[in-house]
Amino acid sequence: LSMLVATIFSMIPREGYYFATGKSPARIGNQHYQIAPYNTYETGDHRQLFVLAHNDKFWRALVEAMDDAGLAADPRFRTNEDRAEHREALNALLARLFKQHTAAAWTQRLSRAGVLFSLVRSLEEVFDDRPHDRPGSEVVQVNRNAGLGLFRVSDDLYALLRQADAM
Repeated sequence: LSMLVATIFSMIPREGYYFATGKSPARIGNQHYQIAPYNTYETGDHRQLFVLAHNDKFWRALVEAMDDAGLAADPRFRTNEDRAEHREALNALLARLFKQHTAAAWTQRLSRAGVLFSLVRSLEEVFDDRPHDRPGSEVVQVNRNAGLGLFRVSDDLYALLRQADAM
């Protein structure tokens, strides 16, 4: 599997848009051209949360968690198509609301409501505070080149390196 093939596969469904219209979707950063919200938002303690609501079920869950009457009643945000059309206004409103509480508070509220979201983690959080709840999630020391000595890698990466050696 080449990197090009893997990259093309990761573009689904954007390639469908291209084949249907002959145009590349606009570049809109972390956002998705068909789904709103689908973005990162800063919390009151300057952490980032990635949030998405790709259908009405998850939109209702997000509205419940946000606990904002204006968001729930705004006709610009009734359907995903409406939200995508008015994504700038939606993102501005959500950005203002997310600033009102910490990431920990949002994690509780969003989890309780069943929202699809994730805390954006630093590399320190990924590798130093990483839960070892699955095989292969450890950080290991490797000596692959005698000139470099020992260095640390994710065991996930090391598994890929071992597979490459076996080919």
